[in-house]
Amino acid sequence: MGVTCTICRVSADDFKALDKDALVERLRYGAKDAEDLDKAWDGILWLISEERRDREFIEDTDLPETQALMPTDSFKAGGEQIAYAPPSLVKKIAAALGKLDDQALRARYDGRAMIADAVYPEIWNGGEPDALDYLLAHFKTLRDTYTAAARAGDYVLVQIS
Repeated sequence: MGVTCTICRVSADDFKALDKDALVERLRYGAKDAEDLDKAWDGILWLISEERRDREFIEDTDLPETQALMPTDSFKAGGEQIAYAPPSLVKKIAAALGKLDDQALRARYDGRAMIADAVYPEIWNGGEPDALDYLLAHFKTLRDTYTAAARAGDYVLVQIS
């Protein structure tokens, strides 16, 4: 199956009121509000984050675009580690992602460098256009989720497992 990523918007009221297990349920594959980024998460991260392009393993994130997929706040529930971005960070992430478009990401795409940097999953095969289209489609989902969450004052949950 592989390592996949699911993200979900959660209202501030729900984030505070629901127990952690209920929040994890919101991320379950196929759940109403869950957005599946599939295995594209590390490829997207490589395209959007200078931190990811500079190093394979990111322990501390400084850039909002990195925090889109690797927020520093987290909780454990249901045997899962769930990262989340609070509304103040969601706004910063949405602004950073809003500056990126397909043209900018296409210019950054380098399949050979992604293979050399062990970007998961290793499907880049020297720059296959289908692989880039796969990343761009999932990036749009990521950007749209953060944009909508920023407008609504929501949290964003991120599960990579």
